[in-house]
Amino acid sequence: MRTPLLVTLAAATALAVLFLDLPDGVRIGLKAIPCLCMAWIAWMGAGHRNLRTGVTVALLFSVLGDVILEVRDRPDLFVPGLVAFLIAHVAYVGAFASEERHPALPWLAFVLLWIGGTWGHFSAGLGELLVPVAVYVGVITTMIWRAVAFGLRGGTAGAAAIGGAVLFGVSDSLIAVNKFTAPMPAADLFILTTYWLGQTGLCAAAALPTPPPRAR
Repeated sequence: MRTPLLVTLAAATALAVLFLDLPDGVRIGLKAIPCLCMAWIAWMGAGHRNLRTGVTVALLFSVLGDVILEVRDRPDLFVPGLVAFLIAHVAYVGAFASEERHPALPWLAFVLLWIGGTWGHFSAGLGELLVPVAVYVGVITTMIWRAVAFGLRGGTAGAAAIGGAVLFGVSDSLIAVNKFTAPMPAADLFILTTYWLGQTGLCAAAALPTPPPRAR
C-alpha cells in the first residue's frame, strides 16, 4: 500500500474520530487506524534500520494504548493503557538513542522545567496513581529529550522529530490537566489533535532519510 493512500486513510479516520458521533465499537476500531498506518510508513521508510524498527514498535504499542484507553466505561484500564504508552516511549527512546548520543543538556533542562512544572500542577490529584504516572512522566521526559537531541542534527527528519516529540508532550500535558486537575472545554479535540500530529512527526523522523551526525 503506497504512502499517500496510507496518509489519506490515517487522516480520514482521525477526522472521523474527532468530529463524528460514532458508536463506541466503531470509534475504538477507527482510533487504531492512524497509528497502524504510521507504523507501516515508518517501517517502509528511508531512515536507518534501528530508527525505523524502534519507531515502528513504538507506534504499534501506541495502537494498543489507543484501543485500551478508548474503552471509556472501564476506568480500571487506565493503568494498562498507560503501560502500553510507557513501552511505546521506551521504544522511542531506544530508536533515537541508537542514532544520537549527544547529551543536549540545555534541552534536557528545558524539558525538565516544562514537564516538572506540569507535574507540580496535577500531581496532587493522582492518589493511588502517583507511582505509575510518575514512572510514565520520567519516561516521556526522556523520550522528548532524546528525540530533540536527534532532531538537532537538522534536516526535515530532525525537525519532524523535535516537533513530534514536543506535540506528544503537549498532548500528555493536556491529558494530565484535564484528568487530574479540572476538565477542559473541547478536551478531546485538543488532546487527540496534538497527539496525532505528534505521532506523525515521530513517524516522519523514521520515514525520511536520516540526517548525518553533527560535527563534534
